[in-house]
Amino acid sequence: MDELQLSDGINNETSENSLKNLKKELLEILDKELEQECKDERGEKKKRKTKKVSFLDEFGFQIAEVFVIPSSTEPVQSADDEKHLNEESSAILDPFFNTQLPKQKSSWMFTFQQPMHNVGKLKKRLQCQKVALESVTVRNDIQRLYGTVKIQRPCTDAQVFIRCTDNNWLNFKDHNAVLLNRGNDMVDTYFFDFKIPPNDINYKQIQFCVGCKLFDQLFWDDNDQRYYKLLA
Repeated sequence: MDELQLSDGINNETSENSLKNLKKELLEILDKELEQECKDERGEKKKRKTKKVSFLDEFGFQIAEVFVIPSSTEPVQSADDEKHLNEESSAILDPFFNTQLPKQKSSWMFTFQQPMHNVGKLKKRLQCQKVALESVTVRNDIQRLYGTVKIQRPCTDAQVFIRCTDNNWLNFKDHNAVLLNRGNDMVDTYFFDFKIPPNDINYKQIQFCVGCKLFDQLFWDDNDQRYYKLLA
C-alpha cells in the first residue's frame, strides 16, 4: 500500500514537470512569433512613404480670383442705346447667305414654269441660243434671287450674267454669274445670286433675262422675248 502511494506521488510530480516544460515551450514559441510580427511591422513602416500636403501657390498657381464690381459712377445706358441693342439682339441671320433677315417678307411670285421641268425645251434653247436659264429660286424672307444657267461651251472664255430691271427697262443692272460645274458634254453650269427689292408701292414687277458673251458675241435667253417676270 505504501509502495503504491509512493508510485502515485512520483507520477504526479512527473506530470507537473511535463506540463511546466510544455508551458515554457509554448511561451517561447509565442514570444518568437510576437517578436517576428513586430519586426515585420517595423519593416513595413520603413517601406511606407511619408505623405506631404502642398498648396497651389507653392507651384505658381492662383488659389483665388478677384472680381471687380463696377462702381455706380459709370455712365448709365440711355434709352436709345438700349433700343438699338434690343434691335441688334433680335436680328436673325440666314444660315445659307449669312445675311440679316428683313423685318417684313416680300411676296414675289414667278409667272413662268421652271425651265428644268421641260428638258426638251431647255436643250433646244441651248442649241439655238447657246445659253438658257435652268432653274431659279426666290427667297422672299431675305429678298434674294438665285439659280443656275446652262451654256453650250465652244470655248473656255465665257461671261455669263443676269440682266434685271424693276422699272420696265427704264434702267437695268447686270449681275455676274460664276462657274459652278464644267460638264464633259461641253455644257457648263453657272450660278447667280443677287438681292432684289422688296415688293411695295414702288416695286410691283421684276423682269430679267440671261446673257452670255462668247467670242465677243452676245447670246440671250429672254424667254422668247417675254422675259422672266416676278409679280407681287
